[in-house]
Amino acid sequence: MLKIDKIIKSRRKTISLIVNDEGKVIVKAPINAGEFLIDKFVKKHEKWIIKKVDEVKKNRIKYPEKTFTEGEEFLFLGNFYKLKFSENLKEKIIFSDAFYIDSKYKDRAKELLTKWYKNKAYEILFSRVEYYANKFGFKYNKVKVTLAKRRWGSCSFNGNLNFSYRILFLHIDVINYVVIHEIAHLKVRNHSRRFWMEVENLMPDYKKYDKYLKENRYLLVYNGF
Repeated sequence: MLKIDKIIKSRRKTISLIVNDEGKVIVKAPINAGEFLIDKFVKKHEKWIIKKVDEVKKNRIKYPEKTFTEGEEFLFLGNFYKLKFSENLKEKIIFSDAFYIDSKYKDRAKELLTKWYKNKAYEILFSRVEYYANKFGFKYNKVKVTLAKRRWGSCSFNGNLNFSYRILFLHIDVINYVVIHEIAHLKVRNHSRRFWMEVENLMPDYKKYDKYLKENRYLLVYNGF
């Protein structure tokens, strides 16, 4: 029998399963759901659970926690670039064919890279939001760059468009899709059929990018820092 790491009971009507980013199996069930019913549900979805847990394990091996050491690779716009330390740079961090950090700031590599990604993310995202908002006639409030590790982007009720700086791991075409997805939420707040029709109207081939994000969600979790 598969191990259930956590059971969360609430006033919900159905049972659901989650395999989180650590490979833990979490069951959400109604308050009155008994052990037998829960075990039966888990058993029914055993193959799916095993597959998801295996995916998590493989992704954690493929994208281990960053150590910010010489030669380690970081994703930027869909490509990997090595981290290198150099002497007497004009700036603390320089990006060209690699990420170069002045050797005297080696101990601050994580801080410097995070700041670089956040600044570059705002620069790129503001440009893309402005382009699409003007092109399609949408009005937004602000563009914000966050540290989010659960979602690439979001749209608040006051019209703020929020994006994780980790979005820069993605190819620019996928970033464009995320931007359009959130802009569409300015008109339709939920993920109803009407919303997806709006997204398709703005980007007819959006499905391939949406599929990519679903299949590569681990990039948001494991290739970050």
